Amino acid sequence: DKLVNEMLESERAHVQALDIVVHGYLAPLKEAAIIPLEDLNKIFSNLELIRNWNFAFLSTLQAHLECGVTF
Repeated sequence: DKLVNEMLESERAHVQALDIVVHGYLAPLKEAAIIPLEDLNKIFSNLELIRNWNFAFLSTLQAHLECGVTF
């Protein structure tokens, strides 16, 4: 039970950090268009995809735990 809770908290922190980068840096840079999109893609690569995958994983993990499903 402790291991699962630690995993959940770690994943929450990871998603939060990814959110900060995506919404605090990548999105404003895209909107401002001060760096060419090609360069932004090189710098941030597939970070949005990684963030979305981790968010989905976190949501699924939380849903399973709320339903009482254990691993």
